[in-house]
Amino acid sequence: MMPFGSFARARSLLGVLLVVALAAACSGGGGSGGDEESSLGPASRLASDESVLAHAKQYKGEKLTLIVPDPLDKWLGPGTKEFEKQTGVDVEFQIVPFDQLLSKYSTLATGQDSSVDMYFSWAAITAQMGPLLFQDLSAPLKGVSAEYSPAALSSMQAGGKTYGLPYQTSIQIMYYNKALFTAAGLDPAKPPATWTEFVDAAKAVKSKGGANASGFVTGGQTANDVFAGLWLPALNSADGHMYSSDLRKATVDTPQSRAAMQALADLGKSGAVSPQTWSNNGSQDAALSFAKGNVGMTWNFPLAYPIVADPKQSDMKLDDLGTALIPGVELESGSVNGAEGIAVSRYSENQAAALDYVAYITSPTQQKALSLGEAKLLPARTKSLSDKDVVKAIPVAPLVAKQGEFPADRAGSPFYNDVSEVVAKWVGDVMRKDLDPGEATKGMQREVTKVVDDYWADNG
Repeated sequence: MMPFGSFARARSLLGVLLVVALAAACSGGGGSGGDEESSLGPASRLASDESVLAHAKQYKGEKLTLIVPDPLDKWLGPGTKEFEKQTGVDVEFQIVPFDQLLSKYSTLATGQDSSVDMYFSWAAITAQMGPLLFQDLSAPLKGVSAEYSPAALSSMQAGGKTYGLPYQTSIQIMYYNKALFTAAGLDPAKPPATWTEFVDAAKAVKSKGGANASGFVTGGQTANDVFAGLWLPALNSADGHMYSSDLRKATVDTPQSRAAMQALADLGKSGAVSPQTWSNNGSQDAALSFAKGNVGMTWNFPLAYPIVADPKQSDMKLDDLGTALIPGVELESGSVNGAEGIAVSRYSENQAAALDYVAYITSPTQQKALSLGEAKLLPARTKSLSDKDVVKAIPVAPLVAKQGEFPADRAGSPFYNDVSEVVAKWVGDVMRKDLDPGEATKGMQREVTKVVDDYWADNG
């Protein structure tokens, strides 16, 4: 997943938006207010596809607009066409490049724009735009929320409110090359279960796996790559947190954070990290690097499996692919959440119809279709992860469900991008320049505190 660009450029605008949002909330504007039944329709109809479609038929002839990045319009296309066929409601996709979403959303929120009914979102966007642009759906979604993976649902939650539903779950797991493990004298049936074992295995593959072998690879070109792909799995598995629960205080210089930074320092000092890490832009690049067959391990989202399994993209034999929980620093494991979903606009004039669409496109039937289709997206609904057809199509599904039982916080916040830049600098210096981990943790605490304090000074 790519970063959106510096949040600093939008800070003053978002400060204005917070005032607008608070004013709208106080005046009863911006959507449903407290009358969920009349404005959003009965919550009971969200229990099944049939009742959702039956309810949506009353909006025949209306048009809904959904902003998504490419290629989500293609992936959601078949389910959307079925919704249109069954209800007579027209759904139009508006394509916005991923790295322009936040700017676009900010502009629409400023104008309280009602022309867009639904928005693609993930943890960082939800934290920033939820109070400003998205409708609070906590009440109508209360009954169905329990059916979703908590980690996936958290991508659509902020400040104790639920703003939409996830259409997929995406949590990083560990992939490893059994052939390289064997060449390095490691047991391919026993992947590393602790951080020490993980670093030792990486060093063994580097030294014994062949002339061009590396022990570990991930994405590290962008700040978001380092923050989400390296720092957060280590921090979460150390049982640490970036902020206090109200997001008003940085909590970086703690024993847990220091343990996470020391763990990454040990990995960097091992010499086993592939140099390709620092030029890989995102999860797909990292998966392609691993698929070349000369890297022992990687952490990645479920998207890595179809890449490794595709002979056109991979030099690995599928039989040589192993998967496991990410080894933990202090806890047994920890990861990072990359789930995505769809939110309803607080300014939409068609909120009930929009909620019908969101409920339908994230239903068990449609999530299974996304898993079996071209996208190969894992369902966000917990029971669907064990569906036999889903597991056959994406064999890592049960492991992803298991990984989701451990901390996988994405540290979503209104200052996500600025904090990513800070963390990436300090983690990079620790792993690549042998900076003292304790010094780095203190420096990171100081700079993250400034980002957090500056934000709240501007936004109350």
